[in-house]
Amino acid sequence: MAGEQRVADLDPFELLDVESERCARFFEGSPDWSAPTRCDGWDVHDLLAHVGGVEVYHTACLDDALGALFEEMGKKGATDVDSFNGIAVEEGRSKSTDELLTEWRDRNRSVRQRLRERGRDGTLSSSVGPYPVGLMAFHIASEYATHADDMGVSIPDAERAARTAWRTKLSEFAVEEAEKPVTFEAQNGSHIVHLGDKQVILSDADFVEAVTARLPKDHAIDPSIRDGLRALA
Repeated sequence: MAGEQRVADLDPFELLDVESERCARFFEGSPDWSAPTRCDGWDVHDLLAHVGGVEVYHTACLDDALGALFEEMGKKGATDVDSFNGIAVEEGRSKSTDELLTEWRDRNRSVRQRLRERGRDGTLSSSVGPYPVGLMAFHIASEYATHADDMGVSIPDAERAARTAWRTKLSEFAVEEAEKPVTFEAQNGSHIVHLGDKQVILSDADFVEAVTARLPKDHAIDPSIRDGLRALA
């Protein structure tokens, strides 16, 4: 798969464990559940409901039961990823944080264990067809890292550089995997990104933010490059 060598030296299961447990500690630490997040219209309670819904999807992937899940969600009005996510969040608003946290914790632990058991070179069902287990674990790890940042979870200084490094490698892979129209060059802690005759220089951290569609709206980046980099959102 395009760009897969970029993440060949990383352990997707270890990264998924670290980012899942980071979110778990935050949720279990009695945060302000009504605090806003970087996800428009979602507070922390909503984001917990969202990741619970995401793990329902991952469980269906492992069970080879996506058809049944999509049929069920279709009856509720889901027509795409955004509406699927919206339904999970809306349903979660009627549940207590304790109920949501228990559901998410159980699903997340099960998914992580089952991915490890299947192995990096195994496959599982996905919305795009059979997909490598290791790459799926990378994508999930990235989602939890992104959502930790969405909620303002504190990252220890000792972990920041290594965390940015692996997320940068995964972001490079994701752009290539998605066959985005941009090209990029890594250079001394930054990325020079090209799209036609347009160019922008982004720090590695901002490159990750761009690929996960988290760059601030007022960032001085050409809209076409912003869209061209979006690959993990």
